[in-house]
Amino acid sequence: MDVEKQRSKIEEFIKRGDELKVQILNSPSWEKIASDYQKWNLACIQILTDVYEKGADYTEEFINDKVKGEIIIKNLTIFGSSGRITKAILPFRTRHRDVKELCHVISHQIGTLDAAKNAVSNEYLTNIRAGLSVEVLESILDKAETLLKEGLKDPVAILAYSVLECSFRRMCEAKGIDYSEKESISSLILNLKDEGVFKDEELKRIQVFVDIGNAAVHAKFYAYTSKDIKEMLEWTRNFVKKKPPSGDFIESLN
Repeated sequence: MDVEKQRSKIEEFIKRGDELKVQILNSPSWEKIASDYQKWNLACIQILTDVYEKGADYTEEFINDKVKGEIIIKNLTIFGSSGRITKAILPFRTRHRDVKELCHVISHQIGTLDAAKNAVSNEYLTNIRAGLSVEVLESILDKAETLLKEGLKDPVAILAYSVLECSFRRMCEAKGIDYSEKESISSLILNLKDEGVFKDEELKRIQVFVDIGNAAVHAKFYAYTSKDIKEMLEWTRNFVKKKPPSGDFIESLN
């Protein structure tokens, strides 16, 4: 991606971040917010890793904010039906505090994106990366593992799901498979299957974890257990090591 396209992409994500804040402040459906926030974060992490070296402070900082934001959204989501807050259950003061904190987190993430835009504009960086490295993906999984030990299964499910989706996109790129940014994770998997990347047994396993990730993104936290998430996290880590997004596919997982 050339400098102008990269800069334009970052500006687009900054604008989307501002729109998310407006969405949050205007009587939001927290189920939709959870889904939109997850998608925005994944796209932003990809562009940040394109701009900065692997494991850079800006990328790490953005990921830390992502975890904070997902925990806040989970707290807001579980107090209402259909993703909407019930005032009788969640006091206004608590609600207001959490919403304010979530907007603050997103503002901080937007600041990180703005710094990346300036870095691109000033031609500060010359090594433009093709995608998320194995090291960055493993760093995200490390944070997820820490959260799981703290009993926070739902943000972990979303993080693991994000890592899988990112891996599938980069694997498609490595195989020369065209896809749109809005392409679903299921469509990406089918494209990879058609190229012979996955075996049928492996696909069954992948689908289990994709279903769990979809449930988490849509705030259906009752659909899986902590044990399921522990298994998902372990499998995802093994998957990233054996099928890195660079396209250096090793053996198929059993």
